[in-house]
Amino acid sequence: MKQFAIIILWIAVLTGSAHAGRRFSDYPASELYKGPVASVRFREKSDRRFQALIQDAIKAGPNFAGQYRLVRFQTGNGPIKVVLVDMKSGLVFHLPSDVVQDGLYIYDAPCLELYKKWQKILSQEDDDYLPLSYSPTSELLVVRRCIHSWAEESYLRWHNQKWTLIERVSLAPVPPVPVE
Repeated sequence: MKQFAIIILWIAVLTGSAHAGRRFSDYPASELYKGPVASVRFREKSDRRFQALIQDAIKAGPNFAGQYRLVRFQTGNGPIKVVLVDMKSGLVFHLPSDVVQDGLYIYDAPCLELYKKWQKILSQEDDDYLPLSYSPTSELLVVRRCIHSWAEESYLRWHNQKWTLIERVSLAPVPPVPVE
């Protein structure tokens, strides 16, 4: 009976917290940059250790906010690292420190796999529940992470080379592994 009550609670929590009503189309980018890709210009010396990886990644062109490339990478099973590169200028930016640690790390992202399993059970919504969700034509970035036993989504806007927190939503404690 206790397990049934937990499942009912999880269904109520997860179906009531879908994306806080934020859509990529609500934060359109001005235009999609199609010009030449600039060489990477680091603002922080510590980022230079990732120069080859970042330079290689930006060859694919913009994938965020019209003229930027969000570059994600991971070393082994370590935390996910993220930087933002302006395709026109080559400047490298970091996500806000309240969303990432040490300027570019997202820790504890593997717990999101449980949310992915629950979302597939509870809805037909096509959400991959990756730590980052974004669009080439939008200034909106959704960052998902786990903090202790809770998951949260942060909705950020990148505009005029500055991050603005739109909203932070606590999702719920990490659910038990669903029975399939």
